This record gives sequence, structure tokens and C-alpha cells, in this order.
Amino acid sequence: NLAKKYESIVLSNSIKVLTTTPDMSRFATEMGAKKEFVEYFPLGINADNFKPLEKDISFRDSLGISENDNVIVFVGTIYPFAGLMELVNNFNVIENETQNVKLIIVGGGPSYDKLEKLVISKKLESKIILTNFIPQKEIPKYISLADICINPFEINYVTNRILPTKIIEYFACGKPVLSTPLSGTKELLPDEKYGILYSDSQNFAKTLSTLLLDKNRLNQLGKQALDYAHKHHDWKILSEKLLNKFLTFL
Repeated sequence: NLAKKYESIVLSNSIKVLTTTPDMSRFATEMGAKKEFVEYFPLGINADNFKPLEKDISFRDSLGISENDNVIVFVGTIYPFAGLMELVNNFNVIENETQNVKLIIVGGGPSYDKLEKLVISKKLESKIILTNFIPQKEIPKYISLADICINPFEINYVTNRILPTKIIEYFACGKPVLSTPLSGTKELLPDEKYGILYSDSQNFAKTLSTLLLDKNRLNQLGKQALDYAHKHHDWKILSEKLLNKFLTFL
């Protein structure tokens, strides 16, 4: 409540509010921002860092991943709402449908220890690789190993409005994405022509396993994702636009 109070004060007294999704624009006006001062401005990614890379075979082998493994990658801070606990609990659903599957979870956070204990309790240490936090410049190397990248967020009042940056970073690396249907994300990326597919949490593991069996579809989705990211989220282009917006206030 205290955070909402001060956020409302800031937004209602701002002469320009840039939001990362149209739904966040509506949130800003709900919090007191003047509608004429609110504008959607896309998330930007560093395309020099997040880009398609050839798989580093020695790096892949060092993680215990083989050439025949189907690889899923999650990148991000591990919060309670990340959806990873449910995915680990349902990992057997993926294994039943898909042979030789590995899940790489890149990141740390408040729920990291709890997630690690769950992986150990289920004896999945050889199937689920936890890296904890790593330098950002190393992240694309992990993403390059993926057949598909995921955003299994639980849908709540906060997550439902956003477009997680990780999705655009996955796209920029040429990877297809499976996400839960966050309203803020679906409004900008409504269907698979953008390189993304959606599944609710209850069916996420089943949908994931089905997709892993269709490599041609995944490759096509990855190409569409890369094209979209380059056209709409390259920070080199967006930074110039942002600077021009600042100049209008001088």
C-alpha cells in the first residue's frame, strides 16, 4: 500500500510516462497519470549481446548435455511466481512424452534454494541444471543450447500486465518461446507469427513436451521471433527515439 501511494504521487505529477506494454499504460492512468502524458514505448535489448550463436559443443558437454538431448531454457530471477516449482513437479510429464530432455534454469533469487531442494528431492539433478546468477554477457551462450525457451509465470495482478524482458531476449537469440498467457504479453504478441505460443500453467508441461517433438515448427518459430525482435526491440534504434523524446522537453 505504501508503494502504491508513492507510485501514484509520482505518476500523477509526471509530464511523461513511458510504459513497456499498453496494459501498463492503462495501469499508469489508473494510478493517476494524465492519459495524454502516457505512451507505450517498447522494451529494448542489446542486439550485440543477445543474438543467435552457434552451439559451443565443449560448453554443452561440460553441462552434461548430449547432442541428442532436447533442451529447455529459462532465464531470470527465481521468484515464487516464476512457475518453476510447478514445472519441476510436472517434469515427469515432459519425460513421459519426450526422451532425453534437459532443463537449464539460468538465474538465482528468493526461491532459488527452495527450487534446488525440490530438484534434489525428485532426484532430477542430472536432468535439471541450476546455474544461480551469472554475468549477463554469458546468458546468450546458455540460450544458444535451447530448442525452446520458456516463461511459465503464474498469472497475478502484477505479472498479467507485463511483457517480460526475457521473452524479447529469447527472440533476439532466434529462439521460440512458450509462455503462460499474460494479458500484457498477448496484447503485443497475440499469436505464433511472432515466434511465441501460449499455454496455461496446468497444461504447460504437456504443451512443452509436444512442441519438443516438432523441430521444424520450433525452427520456424525461432526465425519469426528473431525477425520481430530486430524490427521492434533493437536498443540501438530505440535509444535514438528515446533521446529525441527527452529533447522535446528541453
